[in-house]
Amino acid sequence: MGVVYRPQGQHAPKVTLLSGGGGGHEPGHTGYVANGMLDAAVSGPIFASPNAKFVRAGLRHIASPKGSLVVIKNYTGDRLNFGLAAEQARAYDGQELETVVVQDDVAVPRSRCGLVGRRGLAGVVLVHKVAGASAAEGAALAEVAANSRYVADRLATIGVSLEACSVPGLQEGRTIAPGEMELGMGIHNEPGSQRISSEQDIMSLVGSMLSAILDQSNKERGFLNWNNNTQFVLLVNNLGGLSKLELLAITDHVLHGSKTNFGMSPSRVYSGTYLSSLDGRGFSITLLALEQAHSADVFRLLDAPTSCVNWQVALPFNQHSTAVRPDSPLKEAPPMDIDTTPLKQTIQCDANFFNAVIQSIFSSLEREEPAITRFDTYLGDGDCGTTLLAGAAGLKQTFSDLATANMFDLLTSTQRLTDSLGTTMGGTSGALYSIFFSGFGGGLQQAAGNNPNVSLSLDLISDALMQGLATMRKYTSAGVGDRTMMDALIPFVQSLHMGADQDAVAALNEAVDAARKGCESTTRLQSKYGRSTYVGAAQEAGENEADAIPDPGACGVVAIVQGILDAMIAQRVAY
Repeated sequence: MGVVYRPQGQHAPKVTLLSGGGGGHEPGHTGYVANGMLDAAVSGPIFASPNAKFVRAGLRHIASPKGSLVVIKNYTGDRLNFGLAAEQARAYDGQELETVVVQDDVAVPRSRCGLVGRRGLAGVVLVHKVAGASAAEGAALAEVAANSRYVADRLATIGVSLEACSVPGLQEGRTIAPGEMELGMGIHNEPGSQRISSEQDIMSLVGSMLSAILDQSNKERGFLNWNNNTQFVLLVNNLGGLSKLELLAITDHVLHGSKTNFGMSPSRVYSGTYLSSLDGRGFSITLLALEQAHSADVFRLLDAPTSCVNWQVALPFNQHSTAVRPDSPLKEAPPMDIDTTPLKQTIQCDANFFNAVIQSIFSSLEREEPAITRFDTYLGDGDCGTTLLAGAAGLKQTFSDLATANMFDLLTSTQRLTDSLGTTMGGTSGALYSIFFSGFGGGLQQAAGNNPNVSLSLDLISDALMQGLATMRKYTSAGVGDRTMMDALIPFVQSLHMGADQDAVAALNEAVDAARKGCESTTRLQSKYGRSTYVGAAQEAGENEADAIPDPGACGVVAIVQGILDAMIAQRVAY
């Protein structure tokens, strides 16, 4: 996990660009840090989003008086971690930022991606190029963002692979049966939307892929609007395991199929390895559909010079780009510690009690981790329990200094807690909990107002928890009934808020009971969020064992709040 960036000191101020995501997609995204493209890229572990701390560090390295644009592929972890970093950079660092989300996949039908949106695939590289060229021309942040969104809104991509890629360290991975290939396979080894015969000829395969993109009568996959005046850009992307010869042969078939079946000849053709999936033995087709009125501007930006060696320019018969040597070295950013912002207000809290709560949460999660991990193994990636336990262990380490303290400031400690969770948990869970506690901390500050010393109360805590919930809802539309952690978290927060005038232990006991009932209700619900949503694995594979399993994230919430209740009962603390 780390940051690659171009030093800004020797350049005239311009809008700067940042993107990134999990590792394993090289040259994306670090390979696009160059003049005329990205100014910084943040890479996470293989197929896992980098945490918000690293993203914020990247934004600090490229801070510009003209602002910065963050380009995000539409995956939950990326949206949460990059979104959280952007929120923090605006609030704490005073940076002017815009974000653009790229979701170009057409393999997932509308009926299954309505809430989470389409996945971000190779089309993101075209957004990088247009945004980078626009910024290099000196455009303002609003214009760079508008140009990027115009391209992002007119992209469509579908992939296919003969085999799942080989993930380092994974002993047993997914396999595709001999004689089959997966249409719509994701760049993180997610199962495709359809298993098809690998014996069919390449023209039939390409025809099916082009139909998924261009057939506007398909109500489930007709995402691209076009007509006879539309001008197209074609990008054929190697998922990592194809030779140059194979890829150029496939590109020729795509050009022939688009002309023969749809009467369409693209104005620009790109063929190469732009966004891989490690050694995936497959390819993806991306089409960018441009309105005639705007096509000349987009072509100018695509053809603009760049020093990026990984940007493979349009094939020779359409080549307009100029090779430019890099004028500055790339530097790997060192890890950056982000200091908490000094606060004028304080909310004094008993250090022994807070330490007991942290210890109790860890103990509760330690008990429940095997069950949570087992539940998450059925449809998820099996890391929910261990991720939550790692976060709790990180909190124990972060607040180890409380063992010798009497009192501490809850406001400052909330910032430490948020930073710890984002660092030790990572991925989607770390981002969600970090966002929740960032909102919780904001709620505490809002309640404190200008009062330098505020007394801790259940009213204060419950109001701040409601603010944390409101902040989360800015980044996820999941609610009660969507089979997520929100099925337990929302009832808990709302119950505690309604019972804030009761004895603290009684109110918390009722809230924990509400969370547990919400968690139990998820056994009867179908998943609408997360990676299993994209592929409908259980439904298509007939795995009925999952029917009686509660959502692992909701189980994690119950374990956490039960730990808090256990500490309250043990200490009998009443506010």
